[in-house]
Amino acid sequence: DKPATQRRDAFKALLRSSEPMGTMIADRRVDPGAFARLAEGLVAVRDKPWGHFGPDTDYPPTKARRAVWEKPAEFERRRADFIAATERVLAAAAARSEGDARTAVAALQDSCKACHREFRK
Repeated sequence: DKPATQRRDAFKALLRSSEPMGTMIADRRVDPGAFARLAEGLVAVRDKPWGHFGPDTDYPPTKARRAVWEKPAEFERRRADFIAATERVLAAAAARSEGDARTAVAALQDSCKACHREFRK
């Protein structure tokens, strides 16, 4: 029941949708129906990790850097960027456009990488 464990589990749930979408894009084999289901699954779980970064949750076993708690406004900005990126993925899925999907997944991956660079050990 530790917050770090709950965060880890929530991020793994995000990966269960985002990784297959990335694979579809990389392999140039986007199945519009499957992509849409994965996008919907991603949006359904996108808010789960964030509530587990409370004020007194910086203790092992965590992969979060202290910056999460020291720079809350920047952390919130990165979270908002991620949420916006998931909206782009959902819109691309609705458009059933491989080009839009490619751009949206790249933006999603960029938002994850940007947050990890600053806030993950």
